[in-house]
Amino acid sequence: MMQTDTKSWDTELVLETEDADIQELASSFSAMKYNLKQRDLAQQSTLRYISHELKTPIMIISSYAESAKEGIYPKGSIDETLETITQQTSRIESRVEDLLFIAKSNAEILQNGRDIQLVQLDELIEQVAENLNVYSSGLTVDLQLAKQLTVIGHRHELEILIENMLDNQIKYARRLLSIRCVKEDGKAVLYFHNDGQAIDSSIKDKLFTPFTKGEAGAHGLGLSIVKEIAEKHQGSIELLKQSSGVTFKIIIRNCK
Repeated sequence: MMQTDTKSWDTELVLETEDADIQELASSFSAMKYNLKQRDLAQQSTLRYISHELKTPIMIISSYAESAKEGIYPKGSIDETLETITQQTSRIESRVEDLLFIAKSNAEILQNGRDIQLVQLDELIEQVAENLNVYSSGLTVDLQLAKQLTVIGHRHELEILIENMLDNQIKYARRLLSIRCVKEDGKAVLYFHNDGQAIDSSIKDKLFTPFTKGEAGAHGLGLSIVKEIAEKHQGSIELLKQSSGVTFKIIIRNCK
């Protein structure tokens, strides 16, 4: 216990005893140390991520702002320079929002009616698709949305879920992106499909864990955030098996 308290994760616990209870206790300690080590490694990875993802845009914003004060515009004009600063600010906001979700070790259960509202999914999906300029992506976009399909939940978080899924589909689609939203067995079910390359088998088992990403992935946080939001709404996400393309199925159980 003293070694564990000082993060001596790799110190092997060896006991010469035939006492079954002591052996079981030793096995439990070994499992606990392994889990603590994995959590410590994950925290270190998160800190490295924070350092990389926040330091760069802050440096750009600072240098561009200082240059603008001197009448020098790194992007050629004041409008383009300010646009870059705005983009980097949005980048920081997005990464902070991602990290706030990842920092929660357990999804909170919807309770006491706090911050909960009725959310019409078809309208929200159409709004997010328009905000992300999906229709200007050069892809064929196929929306099959059940009208007035309403769920009980956190609108802002469901918006983030849809944004992350659409962003994922745009990155990997070749020509087609489709979203189907239906009501099945009293649950809202969303299908996000793209006609891109199948997901590498080496990452399928850890696809929804933080920092797991495919070839076009930027940070490896999007799907893990989607999973957490879905579970917070008593739902789930899964990758469906199919012969071509990639399809994700998301269930939101609190459906009206």
